[in-house]
Amino acid sequence: MLELIALSPLDAEQTELVTTVRDSATALLRIIDDILDLSKIEAGKLDLDEMDLDPRELVEGVAELLAPQAHQKALLLVCDLDRKVPAAVRGDPGRLRQILFNLTGNAIKFTDAGRVVLRTRLEPSDAGSDRLRLRFSVEDTGIGISAAGQARLFQPFSQADSSTTRRFGGTGLGLAICARLVEMMGGRIGVESAPGCGATFWFTVDLLAGDPRTVPGDDTDLTGLSIIVAEPDPVQRAVLIRALEDKRAAVADATTADEAVELLTMADADLLAPVPLHRLRLFRRRYNQAALLAQAAGRQAGRPVIPDMLIRRRSTPSQGGLDRSGRRRNVKGAFAVRPGLEPRVAGKRIVLVDDVLTTGATLSECARVLLRAGAERVDALTLARVVKT
Repeated sequence: MLELIALSPLDAEQTELVTTVRDSATALLRIIDDILDLSKIEAGKLDLDEMDLDPRELVEGVAELLAPQAHQKALLLVCDLDRKVPAAVRGDPGRLRQILFNLTGNAIKFTDAGRVVLRTRLEPSDAGSDRLRLRFSVEDTGIGISAAGQARLFQPFSQADSSTTRRFGGTGLGLAICARLVEMMGGRIGVESAPGCGATFWFTVDLLAGDPRTVPGDDTDLTGLSIIVAEPDPVQRAVLIRALEDKRAAVADATTADEAVELLTMADADLLAPVPLHRLRLFRRRYNQAALLAQAAGRQAGRPVIPDMLIRRRSTPSQGGLDRSGRRRNVKGAFAVRPGLEPRVAGKRIVLVDDVLTTGATLSECARVLLRAGAERVDALTLARVVKT
C-alpha cells in the first residue's frame, strides 16, 4: 500500500513522511524475518534446499540488488570471480544469497568511502572428498573492527560495540544467522579486520558439482573488439581487465582522463556512440551516464558524438540485467541503430562508450549491430570516473 501511495501525487512533506513510514516498515519486517529464521535454526526446523546454481549469477545478483545503496554513497561495488569457479554447483541458492546479501549490505553500511569487493574462489577440497570448496569473501574499506569486537560478532543480538549500534542501527542478528547457516552447510565463517583498516568477512562451503546444462552459460565472445578500460581504482581496473580478457577482448588500460583520451585518439575513431541507457528500475537513474561520459570524452579527444545512435527495442524492454530468479537475461536482438542514422554508420570507425554497468554481452551485441549496419570497425571505451563531466 505504501508503494501505491508513493506513486500518487504528493508534495515534498508527504513524500518524506511516506518514505519514513516505508523504511520503518521494511526495517521491522527484516527484524521479524531474522527472528523467525534464528528461531527455526535453533529449533532445528530450518531445511536447506539443494539444486543447481551458477555462483557467478548468485554473486552478481546480490551486487545488482545492492548497487543503488553503494551508488548513493559513491562506493565502488566490485565482483571478482575466479575463472576456476565452476559454472554449476548444487546448493541452496536462497540461503547462500541471504548470507552474501547480509555481508555485503553490512560492508556498504559501514563504509563511507572507497570500495566493497565480492570475491569468489575455488579452494582445494579435503582429500578424498567429492565436493567442491568455494570461498566467498566481502572486503571493504570501512571503519574496521577491533579484536574484542570480532569475538562478539557472531553471537545473537551482539555488535562490535554500543557506539556502532547508536550510529548505524541494526539488531545484531544478521551475522548470527549467517554463522548458523554456514554451519548447517558444513562450512566455516570468519572475519579479518583491524580498526580503521576495513574488514574482510569470508565463508567457505563444500558443494557437489552441478550440471552445467541446467544453468544459462555465458558464451560472450569479444574477439576482435579492442576495449580501453579507464578506471583509477586499481582493484576495479584489474577485475575489469581480467573479465574482458577472459572473453578474448584486446584490452588497454588508463588511470587518468589524459591517458584515456590519448588512447582514444590513437584508436583513430570517426565518432563516439554511448551504450543505451539501462532500463533496470533498481538503478533508478534519471540520466544516461554513458552519454555524459561520451560527450566529455568526445570534447577532450576532438571526436563527434552521436548520443542516440543506438536504441533499445521497445519490444524487448526487459532484456539485459537479471531476471527475477537472478539469472542473466539474453540481450540478443535488444538493440538497433536508430532509423535514419544508418548512413552515418556506414564505413565509419566507431568507439562505443560505456559506464561499466553494462555486461560484456551488451558490448558484444551493440558492436554486432553497428557492424551489421556497415561500420568499418567498432572498439569500446569503458569509463568510470576519470573523465569529468
